[in-house]
Amino acid sequence: MFLLVAMLMLASPADVVISEIMYNPDGTSMGPDELMEWVELHYGGEETLNLRGMSISDGTNRLVLEDYLIQPGDYVVVAASAGAFIDLYGSTVPMVEWTGEWTKLRNSGDTVSLYGPEGSLVETVTFLDSWGSGGDSGSPADGDGSTLERIDLEGGTEESNWASSEDWDYRIVSSGNPLCWGTPGERNSRRR
Repeated sequence: MFLLVAMLMLASPADVVISEIMYNPDGTSMGPDELMEWVELHYGGEETLNLRGMSISDGTNRLVLEDYLIQPGDYVVVAASAGAFIDLYGSTVPMVEWTGEWTKLRNSGDTVSLYGPEGSLVETVTFLDSWGSGGDSGSPADGDGSTLERIDLEGGTEESNWASSEDWDYRIVSSGNPLCWGTPGERNSRRR
């Protein structure tokens, strides 16, 4: 018991990063924003960490995470609606429950901040709807069903470290085209 407590104490919320953001889902194939938005977290620490008490905020509302033991190298999703998320992605994607009120992320760009259990800022991502466009007009993450994925999980939160996700499951086809709904709970498609 002492060893488990000691290992959990070595784990640090500072090793958790925002790794993927679904801020503007393709409403025609996925569903409305207020149900289908989600944020993915990645844990890069060396010991198991309990996410309880950590929180996510867009500056308006704060979601407080419930008990969830995340293992080193794992990903977990914070979904606006667990039921809608499961209907679309299935029940095998790891999700953490939360309390609070989800605030719809602005499709033109927004700020997502991650806080430790004691309220200290872990990191902030301020994105625009042009992120992930690769210089083209419009980003696939801006309403086309793609997500913003962090390229280097140890890198910063600036625009150059984010890209639109590639097709996460090419077998799902709509109107002859693969749907690109991100890589929730898995290694990012653009990760280096």
